Amino acid sequence: MIIYCSIEFIFNVRRKMISRGTNGDHENKLLFDSAADSNGLLLLDDNCLQRMTAVEVESGTRSDHIMLCRDTIIVDSLLMQLCWQNGLLLNISLRWSRFGDVREFQTEWGEVFQKCLERYHAREDAKWPDVPLAWEGVSFFSRHVLQELRKLPHGSWLSYKELAGRCAKPGASRAVGRVMARNPWPMLIPCHRVLGSDGRLTGFGPGLDMKAHLLHHEGIPFKEHQRSFAHEIPDSDPRA
Repeated sequence: MIIYCSIEFIFNVRRKMISRGTNGDHENKLLFDSAADSNGLLLLDDNCLQRMTAVEVESGTRSDHIMLCRDTIIVDSLLMQLCWQNGLLLNISLRWSRFGDVREFQTEWGEVFQKCLERYHAREDAKWPDVPLAWEGVSFFSRHVLQELRKLPHGSWLSYKELAGRCAKPGASRAVGRVMARNPWPMLIPCHRVLGSDGRLTGFGPGLDMKAHLLHHEGIPFKEHQRSFAHEIPDSDPRA
């Protein structure tokens, strides 16, 4: 089994191991040799997980047990992975896959998101659920921008300048763009539907080809960029 863990969590575990006198060099090599994905998360295999069982991670004056779960959904060739931490949605990862329709759930939300993605694939309003999000570490400004964008109706789009204005920060278009590029919850918070004032595509975490594909699928006009509809689809099974 492979599970997604935040880098912050890994560093906390590393610090805990050192403080307990665990075989730090060997253990840490196992942890930090794990592959990092495009969303800044580390993939850990069973060997690493066994060494982290019930590790307490200190946060201020209290200690928490970190529970990480993942839901994997593939509809057509679009793969959506949901990473949860202690019941909060930490991250959504979007990419292409060769493995056909896949449903592998570790939480009760997996089936809900599967139905949403199937509606989206059918060009209907996906009706994404109002799930609890892991806002810790997100700045006040970023949270304000993302919450405002979450109100955007299905099929609508707006510019970075317009979104900045809705947040009462009319001169903060570039700052809004940076928030969009780092949005941890694409699709749920539709940052792909925020464009330049002239309709051009700019930063999107899963990539501009993905952004163009989503907009084309939704029938939203945009200024074309040099892209390939032959998506770069990895050969590895996301469930491995």
